Amino acid sequence: MGRSVVIHNQDGIRIACGTIKYEDEEVAMATAEFKTGPYVGKAIFSQPKDNNQADTQIFMDLKMAEGVAAPTAPVAFAVFDAPCGSEGAKLLNPGDLQACKQFENTSPFKPCALGDLSGRHGKLTLPMTGGQAMFITDYLSLSKEGSVMGMSLVVEASGATPAACADIVPARPTLRTLLRVSS
Repeated sequence: MGRSVVIHNQDGIRIACGTIKYEDEEVAMATAEFKTGPYVGKAIFSQPKDNNQADTQIFMDLKMAEGVAAPTAPVAFAVFDAPCGSEGAKLLNPGDLQACKQFENTSPFKPCALGDLSGRHGKLTLPMTGGQAMFITDYLSLSKEGSVMGMSLVVEASGATPAACADIVPARPTLRTLLRVSS
């Protein structure tokens, strides 16, 4: 569940893509839209509605703003505990846990900072033409207690210097249906 099936033409061009989900599952969705540079695009968050313990999918589609050079190294991304522009906003880290180390802190037995998405999943490489990435993360709630709605998604150019910020806001709820393909 939460993975995709992609169909390509013989020349490698993607012609169809679908996410494997339970049939007729209601989904909570949120977006974080980067409207001004240096990065533009959006992130789409989705999680089964009213199940804040379920995994959360994050689809990111970002590119460099017009006239901005691509970064020379991959960029970090994280959820901060307040909306963009809030004084004192910082990495979402209830419990003051350690920084995440990719592939080492991915279980409840080795918890790490909740908002440290790059530490959990790796950094983003953003070429001039843009890049897309899909992440599936745990404990990042879109509903009920602990929801990240109203917080922010930050892209960091180097170290912990925020280069771009977008508020995480509710998106219109949707119903996803598993695509049936007959042979």
